[in-house]
Amino acid sequence: MRNKLGILFMTFGLLLIAGAAGLFLYNQNVQRQAADAVEVLLPKMQSIIAQRAQEQPEQRPWEEPDPRPAEMTAEEIDGHFYIGYVSMPALGLELPVMAQGSDSQLRLAPCRQYGSAKSGDLVIAGLNYKTHFGTLHMLRENDTVTFTDMDGAVTSYLVKSVLSVDAADTDYLENSGWQLVLYTCTYGNGQQIAACCVAAE
Repeated sequence: MRNKLGILFMTFGLLLIAGAAGLFLYNQNVQRQAADAVEVLLPKMQSIIAQRAQEQPEQRPWEEPDPRPAEMTAEEIDGHFYIGYVSMPALGLELPVMAQGSDSQLRLAPCRQYGSAKSGDLVIAGLNYKTHFGTLHMLRENDTVTFTDMDGAVTSYLVKSVLSVDAADTDYLENSGWQLVLYTCTYGNGQQIAACCVAAE
């Protein structure tokens, strides 16, 4: 009887190990696919931004520049709409940002959850892949973050705080008063890591 129980427990343990290994390999494959997608997408996006910049009429010295509307330009690339890309030199990351988010879209790239770089209240969500927002916790005060929109306008920010926020507290993220918030979930404890930024002067 003891031998049978021992074999049963051993078999169950091996199944758990195999399941964990399979899940790990699956997650690694998903993250690799996400990184590959960014490598293909980002040059396309940068090319579109450069072309749009060339097509814009030259500003005459005596003309007042038009105020930028709060709504950012969204451009369709490979079947999805993007508003620009975010750069975090301290983390070695440069990532496209989708105009809107869903679970499937987040697997491809970070997504705007709320606001605009032009109105100073942009909130961007990303998955905790290492190639996406998985290393946000490594940002430090006064690290630089830039957001380049599809019209070529670049907004520079400084990280001022990296917080742990309850996953259910979406109201805080959208009404925090920060000019840029980047956030991602953590594994299993119902918390989110949020990098809160102000516009650089």
